[in-house]
Amino acid sequence: MAAKSDTQSSDGQLVMTGGHNLVGYRPVFTNDSKYLLIPSGTHLRRYVVETGSFITSHDFGHQSPIVSVQMMDNQSDEVMVTSSDGLVIVWNLSENRKVNEFNIKVNTNYETIIWSQFVANYFYFTTNRINRETMDSVCQLYCCPKNYVQQKMAMDSTNQVNPTTTSVAFCPSSSPRHCVAIHENQLFVYSVPKNLSSQRRRHLMAADKKFTCIACHPYEEMIATGDSLGRITIWHDFVENNYPSRSIMHWHQWPVADICLSPEGTSLYSVGAENTLVRWTISGNNFGKNDFMPRLGMNIKFVSIDRNQHMIVTSHEDNSIQILGPQMKGIKCVIEGLTLGSGGNYELSTVLFACVIEGLTLGSGGNYELSTGLIWNQKMRAITLNGRTGHLQFYSPECQRQLFQLDVVNQNLITSTREVTVIPTELSKAAVSEDGVWLSTLEIRDDFETLPEIRLKFWELKPTMKNYLLNTTIHLPHKSNVNCLRFAPNSQSMVSTSLDKEFKIWGLVKDDDKQWWKCYKVGNLNTVSEPTIANWSSDSSLLAIAYDNFVTLWDVFDKTVLKLMTKLSVDEKNDSKLLFVDFGYEDKSHYLIEGRSNLIKVWNLLDLNVVWKCQTYETIRNMSFNKWENKVAVTSDTRITFYGLDSEDSVGSVDVKASDEPIIATLFTNEKAVSFEGTDAKPVLERTKCYCMNNRQELFVLGHNERPSVRRTEVMTWNTGDVLSPMALMLINKKERKEVLNTEDLESYFKTNTSVTKLVEDMFYNVPSHVLPPIDILSKTFLTALNKCQDNKHEIKDDKQFKVPSDLEMKPLLALSYDNHSDNQSNSTNLDTNDRESEVKAMIIDDQNEEENQFVEEDYSWLKQLDAIN
Repeated sequence: MAAKSDTQSSDGQLVMTGGHNLVGYRPVFTNDSKYLLIPSGTHLRRYVVETGSFITSHDFGHQSPIVSVQMMDNQSDEVMVTSSDGLVIVWNLSENRKVNEFNIKVNTNYETIIWSQFVANYFYFTTNRINRETMDSVCQLYCCPKNYVQQKMAMDSTNQVNPTTTSVAFCPSSSPRHCVAIHENQLFVYSVPKNLSSQRRRHLMAADKKFTCIACHPYEEMIATGDSLGRITIWHDFVENNYPSRSIMHWHQWPVADICLSPEGTSLYSVGAENTLVRWTISGNNFGKNDFMPRLGMNIKFVSIDRNQHMIVTSHEDNSIQILGPQMKGIKCVIEGLTLGSGGNYELSTVLFACVIEGLTLGSGGNYELSTGLIWNQKMRAITLNGRTGHLQFYSPECQRQLFQLDVVNQNLITSTREVTVIPTELSKAAVSEDGVWLSTLEIRDDFETLPEIRLKFWELKPTMKNYLLNTTIHLPHKSNVNCLRFAPNSQSMVSTSLDKEFKIWGLVKDDDKQWWKCYKVGNLNTVSEPTIANWSSDSSLLAIAYDNFVTLWDVFDKTVLKLMTKLSVDEKNDSKLLFVDFGYEDKSHYLIEGRSNLIKVWNLLDLNVVWKCQTYETIRNMSFNKWENKVAVTSDTRITFYGLDSEDSVGSVDVKASDEPIIATLFTNEKAVSFEGTDAKPVLERTKCYCMNNRQELFVLGHNERPSVRRTEVMTWNTGDVLSPMALMLINKKERKEVLNTEDLESYFKTNTSVTKLVEDMFYNVPSHVLPPIDILSKTFLTALNKCQDNKHEIKDDKQFKVPSDLEMKPLLALSYDNHSDNQSNSTNLDTNDRESEVKAMIIDDQNEEENQFVEEDYSWLKQLDAIN
């Protein structure tokens, strides 16, 4: 990393690598029902409906976020994408090209588009406008003709609409004649297209009932609305009649979030905060009958239905999307990005998923506290952090996807009602051992009426299952909540600090084939001081415990004795509460780093003197240590600054302006980062990477935020199966495999337990015949090599019959396979004795009479005629 200049120039920037919002807007099915289009920021992500697999992300080269996605006609592969600044792009999905472009007139200084739809050669859109005098937000509905997009007209200049994407619909939806919109307790009906003779009609509900969503029948003049009381109202005769007929259906306890109708118009689907999909019958004698599919996850925001195969899609507040089978017969697959974890009542579905495609799981929105922090799991090469309520998630930054979620509390969560608030068991702390074998979690539930439930659990990684299994559970490990969990580098001990003024050291106990964890040391400084942060030295013999604004050092080498070595003095009056404590590694293991709100200090523990200290102008939000390079990252509101342990001079800095929210956690990993600056450039390997997460739980990595070339973003060769021939697809896929390194495939290949014989068979015996050389070339090569072997045998004096040791029995055969190589490579054929023995045993056909096996010379002199022929 380049040295930091005096002008605080940035040595890089944050590149977003996770936390893409998948549920900000309603997903859309393609016309062939094969793909699901999901707007996410400035990109349009495409997934396979059948499996939930991610296909590609369309980047249109525009910086404003996408707010609306709409398929054009029923026989087209063209999709219309609208951005918040009014740019409308028509994109052909099969040909991966831009078909057309429009620019709706919007004053981007104080006005943004939040919803748009193209109907009968007119653009209809809602804008959220800020009143520059009162700073109030005003949301109104506009329209403009396709050929005159700069001439926008307000559908009703005197009224507003709700600032949501579920506030406007067209009736009937298949051939619109009316546009209906909702605002608070008002329902507006407009004729389309708008002209001078267009009229509007307004219907009202009681003031305490607010409209939340609206949908229309595909063929009839019928409207369905949801309100804040959880009711669904079916409207008829709303065009000419001032008092239209209404039918009310009520099941939801909370406000109805979204509704949609089936393609035939016989059923209605509704969702909300009950985590349940409700299907209503709205035709025939069974009008009002409902069916349920409960326990679908966290609160549901949107529901959509496929027009062909009747697939149902639900978008959840935890940033997950579930694709349900026809007739609500089960969950087909789940698509998850950075999923919202805590903050909402979530009940893990008991339905058996056919496939789960997950990214990183988010915590609750708003000001989120990452209680576990970002933890690097070396064994799984994954970032461990809070997941769903009561869950830990394991996110692979290399593959940019979620590996799995661990259900820590193992409890069903009950949805709260308006009268009763249900408090779930939350995951409070977590720690992972340095080798990744052990995981510790702390869960707590406190309803402030009874004693708090606190459980400390130790989990062991089972490589065969690729998951953690519960090993030990300790009920009430401390009398109060726990501040910190930290494993020792030797993975045999762990320390926990608590609000009860004590810290405990837990050790691994082994007995025969069993092992478990127990507490073997309890320490406290006094009855007043509360331990907060704890950390281990690199050799696990020294423990640093932070108490408010000072650090104590404890000798823990002896498992039976806990000795206080020293207390590092506080010499500054403005020394504030400690935020960070850690030890150096390797040749810097005698250094201790401590961080406060405006101060960084490095101690030399050999002489207990301060090596250097640095006063920061900005408040320090968090710190993390890079043990592989002995560098510390200090995060403030505007930048991340890096320091070495030898000097107070910073070694680099990164501007965090790419993150709109404050950075709440940083993490170093030792993964190998391969970056390509050009098509012919050699890969650049970096030893460590720095990740950080902001208040919205968007994950960033330190790098260079460069936009990919058009060739890489627009040429999506793996989706063009309907256009290209099989030969072209084969050539394109071959090229893509050369350009893209699949980390998972490489790891699974090199870490396989398959025998050498099996690998040889897979590599050579299963090769398709049409790619092999002509058979005469293979035969000639083999027979010529066999002839040379025959000449060597004649040099043996006793060539009649002799016995060959079993470990050398295959040596002539091994020489044959390397005969055509150059002499410079001959030394590489020398095999280790153990490897050679294993290969020989694998190739022996009958070894029952091994002692009687004789090497009998055969006469291959006739092969010499080949040389005469050639």
